[in-house]
Amino acid sequence: MKKVVIASALAIAATGTTFCSLPALAQAAPSSSGTQSGQITIKDPAEYNAYSNAISQTAPAARAAAIEQFLQQYPNSVVKQEMLEQLVAADQATGDTAKTLDAAKQLLQVDPNNLRALAFVSFVSKSQAGNDPAKLDEAAAFAQRGLNAPKPAAMSQANFDAVKPIFYDVIGTDDVAKKDYKGAIDAFTKELQAYSDPTQTTKGLALIDTYYLGNAY
Repeated sequence: MKKVVIASALAIAATGTTFCSLPALAQAAPSSSGTQSGQITIKDPAEYNAYSNAISQTAPAARAAAIEQFLQQYPNSVVKQEMLEQLVAADQATGDTAKTLDAAKQLLQVDPNNLRALAFVSFVSKSQAGNDPAKLDEAAAFAQRGLNAPKPAAMSQANFDAVKPIFYDVIGTDDVAKKDYKGAIDAFTKELQAYSDPTQTTKGLALIDTYYLGNAY
């Protein structure tokens, strides 16, 4: 019997062109010792070897491929959630937005409150929605789920707070599209207030949304 630790990949890595404006959060790496969210047991030696092979890959593309193979071979594995978390991180590190989005949606099927997945899915869905009201509403629904999700035990309060601006941005953008300017003002104001460092509001996503807040007024 082998012990493995579920590693929570709750971080948002600032990689790729679509996601580069998002705040970066610290990312947890898989480990075979210590505890972050508890321990589980893989009883099948072959499954454990496949798991070990996947998480030992250092190149993001190789890691993603190995994880995909593992999930195909062991679709009901006790480490399915962890492996999907690691797949999101690996795909994002390769800069493949489409594959990351697909992996994040798979992760949400087994972990509906996963903040990393909710942030990525809501932000990218908003970016890809254009002026489509239905798609913007869908992105905003993911963002609202993110705001309603509880703080994971293994996540620091600072990192938990740092992801909130992403959700407020998506909701505010949806409100603007619907000409709900009162809602947009509320969302963008909460977004700017959520930054712990005021200087963060002078660049990137926050600076853009300051402009949109002015337009909403």
